[in-house]
Amino acid sequence: MKKILIFITICIIGVSCSLVKKYQRPNTGIPSAFNNNMSSDSAAFKNLTWKSILTDAAMQNLISSSISNNYDLKTAVERIIESRMQVRNAKSGYYPQISLGIDGGTGKLSENTPNGESAAQQGYNWIQNYDLSLALNYEVDLWGKVKNSTRAAIAQLKKEEYVVNAIQLSIIADVAANYINIVTYENQKTVINENIKIREDNLYLLQQMNIHGQVDGLAVKQAESELYSTRAMLPQIDQQIITAKNALSILSGKYYTEISHAIDIFGLSINESIPLCFPVQLLEKRPDVLQAEMDLVSSHANVGVAKSYFYPSLTISAAGGFQSMDISKIIDPKSLIANVVGGLAQPLFYGRQINANYKASQSQELQSLYQYQQSVINAYNDVIQSYQIFEKSKDINDNYKKSYQSAYEGLLMSGQLFKSGYIDYLKLLSIYDIVLNVQLSYVSSQRDRMIEVINVGKAMGLQW
Repeated sequence: MKKILIFITICIIGVSCSLVKKYQRPNTGIPSAFNNNMSSDSAAFKNLTWKSILTDAAMQNLISSSISNNYDLKTAVERIIESRMQVRNAKSGYYPQISLGIDGGTGKLSENTPNGESAAQQGYNWIQNYDLSLALNYEVDLWGKVKNSTRAAIAQLKKEEYVVNAIQLSIIADVAANYINIVTYENQKTVINENIKIREDNLYLLQQMNIHGQVDGLAVKQAESELYSTRAMLPQIDQQIITAKNALSILSGKYYTEISHAIDIFGLSINESIPLCFPVQLLEKRPDVLQAEMDLVSSHANVGVAKSYFYPSLTISAAGGFQSMDISKIIDPKSLIANVVGGLAQPLFYGRQINANYKASQSQELQSLYQYQQSVINAYNDVIQSYQIFEKSKDINDNYKKSYQSAYEGLLMSGQLFKSGYIDYLKLLSIYDIVLNVQLSYVSSQRDRMIEVINVGKAMGLQW
């Protein structure tokens, strides 16, 4: 008995020889910097958050509410809790399984058998038996099966945490974009209403001129057509507002409701001074990159699990308790029973199942590696693309601003020229159309400029 206990102790102390090397992040080959015209500031980036960029109070409140109430995010948080339980389940392999047994029964042996005849002679026509015992079963983690299973489960837990970050990142970007869209559409409605008022006044003027024979009826009909076409733009804008508000309601986990928002797209508070990260910081910041890496960590550990099945497994079973035919003597030293069994099992033939599982785990690790490498490339390219588009959007916006200023000055001049007879009404209508289109484009370019700021922040994986 003493030798058996010594053998078990040695096995337990010397367990968990892992069959795979500890995970190390692969060399991604990510460049040390972005393009020459993109300067990075590591220190400033570390302190950068969405709140320092999206400074509009109403937008911040809406984002905070969406993060608190979004059901996709709540579901992802519950998956974290589920994954924690999977880690606990994996770690249970480190400990023995212990069960308590309480049994009692009675039975009669045939008197035509030696045992039955002997029992009958002693007055035991019915034999009772009572057991109270503890049973222990334990598989020694000789080859790191439990250790690697635990590592894989922990990696999946971390992945779920990064999934939450990714969903939160999408919620922030989507809420901000839809909020900006609503403000943009409201500004465009203002522009259209102002244009409608001008067209209504001009239509009235043309109608009076037509009465006095100064213009023909064709000019009046054309003015009416232009007025109705401009009015038709309002319900189209309203449709877009309804769509954006519905998207915000869904993101915030609420039924359709009105949204409190700013009223001037040009006064909307958004900080465009975004310090860029260094490319290597994306490996620690982008949720999708971190998710892909956790898949790689998990698949690497699963290779160790699959490999462990090639080697023998050591199991230890022990049982102890009390057994008696008389329940009154169940707790008695003479009723004590005990046994300890150790077993070593080496797989010999499993129809190539073990080898197939091992090869499959190696393939899965390579798949995870390729996906991780691709996620790093995607992250790097996203930052370059979003930042360069942002820079171009500023140029577009500046040019539309100048275009609007010139068109508005031309509009002021055209009114006097028309009244003086230097231009006809068709020319005047053309100028109105140009001014309206330029105004709407200017508002849209301001919107695009702000949304590109959001895209840069999203590409760098900022959190709230």
